[in-house]
Amino acid sequence: MHRYFLSPEGEKALTRIAVIFAIIASAAYYLQVFGQGGFSGVYGRAKGYLAFSSGYLAEATGLAVPAAILLVFAWRRERWSLWRWVVVLAAISPVLLHAILGARRGPAFLSLGGLAFAWFLFRARRPRIVPVLLTVGVICFVVVFLFVNRPRIYIGSNKALSVTDAFAFLTPSETEAGDDYLVATGAITVSHETGRHGWGRNYLITFLIRPIPKQLWPTKYQDAHRFFFGNSPPSGAENYREILGWEPPAGSASGAFADLYREFALLFVLAAYLYGAFFNLLWRRARIQHGVWLVLFTLAAALSIYVPTQSVSAVFHRFLFAGIPTVILWKAVIPERRVPGSSVRAKRGSLTYASELPR
Repeated sequence: MHRYFLSPEGEKALTRIAVIFAIIASAAYYLQVFGQGGFSGVYGRAKGYLAFSSGYLAEATGLAVPAAILLVFAWRRERWSLWRWVVVLAAISPVLLHAILGARRGPAFLSLGGLAFAWFLFRARRPRIVPVLLTVGVICFVVVFLFVNRPRIYIGSNKALSVTDAFAFLTPSETEAGDDYLVATGAITVSHETGRHGWGRNYLITFLIRPIPKQLWPTKYQDAHRFFFGNSPPSGAENYREILGWEPPAGSASGAFADLYREFALLFVLAAYLYGAFFNLLWRRARIQHGVWLVLFTLAAALSIYVPTQSVSAVFHRFLFAGIPTVILWKAVIPERRVPGSSVRAKRGSLTYASELPR
């Protein structure tokens, strides 16, 4: 296993790739915004959302995150002037704007966390623990602040935002209907009582059927569910009412581990191990080989917000959509040079930083 380093020409090519991603992401974002009546049309209500006829165009907004990460990587040895910060913020602005105006916790952590992880991992010195903890703490508080103030955040709102509600959310005195833990345990209970598990079929639908444009196959989800599940569909709202006496509020999510249990029953333990092994693989490749693996690990770390808040597929479909074009373009246009004798494995827990990398 060899370690590769970017040449100066490679860093320039990396900047061009980042700019291309940023342009695509911005174009996709503003097409959706102005296709729905502009900012007031999208964000004139609580939890404003984007919708477009093409799923690929809707997901293209997410390319803003690898765009910003690639810029930080390309400029990791340079002095950071104001214009560099402006360019990076402009690159990630589609996701960041959606996070702020729509009060979205996922995009908020994805954008802010992606920038923070890239900054600490790519810079020319080892990060100190206190700045890292403070940065992560601030990002997490921003995420919670947006989440609890979601009903108050929209264009035209005259409702006062509350900081105390954010602290109250972290130390709740009672459980609400949409509580993540309550929804997750409810999902596990219903799946256990009904005995209905996906056994990987839901993931096949996500990763094999979902990429097919609906313009080519309008009834793809109905046909796929009929093919994979027949007359035994997964647990639905009626099962929640029958077993628990309640059903999760619209928009609530159970998290990755409840998602794995619904899919694999007690084998979710093995599935969770493989889930963690995926992150471990990226980390090991990042610290040993550097290059594109560092970018992929940073992207995965930013997407980790969806582990407790959504599902396995929420992590992987975003990772694949952003990661695949990143790897393809990196390998196609960026010249890397292999350092002789660099095939030695890195020490356990070690990571070479930019100051230690040869030009």
